[in-house]
Amino acid sequence: MPVAKYTDGMKRRNEKEASASATDTSRKNDGSEIAELIRKNLDAKKKAQKKCDVTYDSKCYRVVVYNMKNVTFNDAKSICKPINNGEPANIYDSSHFQLMHAFQRTQIIPPRTRMSVWTGMKYSNGKIRLSSGKISSLPFKLWYPGNPSSKRSFTNIGVNVNEDPYFNQGMFNNPPFYKLHGVMCEM
Repeated sequence: MPVAKYTDGMKRRNEKEASASATDTSRKNDGSEIAELIRKNLDAKKKAQKKCDVTYDSKCYRVVVYNMKNVTFNDAKSICKPINNGEPANIYDSSHFQLMHAFQRTQIIPPRTRMSVWTGMKYSNGKIRLSSGKISSLPFKLWYPGNPSSKRSFTNIGVNVNEDPYFNQGMFNNPPFYKLHGVMCEM
């Protein structure tokens, strides 16, 4: 009897397939269904890439972080590039700093209580420079205590944030080979 059930089941499945193909005349066998699926997948990826963590002054920002300090400044540039041709971010004024800092705090990965990310800004000759080379007028109060360092190799600026907003935090400058938790990207 088991053979009869198997044969009977196969017969029912074949009848269903024949019925489905007889009633489904909208299917084309020209690859258009696959092309449509690929198009929908690409559209979904584009929408995901355009997602901004923060928008400020019509610019889009994303913060990419990892659980350990493993991102040099060169890594940071490589991380930002595929995100809408992004680059490590500039911080344009105090309001922008506070907005980015508040968002960055939400990205701390437990059990950590603080983290640091690269920006696209540089420090040299006592001045903060945006990635364009333009001198920034960010106030001194935004620096992490004891910073900026006057060492010549400490050229790249990062931002340290603590989950406790009253604890020491702010901008700092380090050599580009130092490893941080991630990067703030600007698109």
